[in-house]
Amino acid sequence: MEAYEPRAFRFIELLTIRDWRMKLYGIVFLSRSNDPDTLTPAKSSDSSVCVWDLRLQFFEREAWIKHVLRKANAPDFQAYLEDRLNEKA
Repeated sequence: MEAYEPRAFRFIELLTIRDWRMKLYGIVFLSRSNDPDTLTPAKSSDSSVCVWDLRLQFFEREAWIKHVLRKANAPDFQAYLEDRLNEKA
């Protein structure tokens, strides 16, 4: 096993139930020019969002609101976990 080396990454915490957490991790690369060969790992101070992920994040948000937040007295975590986005990219 290799030693851990810190790197710039982002994560989205999708769900927390008691001590269990579902997270989506990703290492972000960016270029400060128009040359794609100059991609380097992002620094923790860099801000970035992948435009292709925005639709997924919006779906996740809406599913959480629909199944959990609007049912505060009886959140339906199972329905949240079973909700699916069925669209063509």
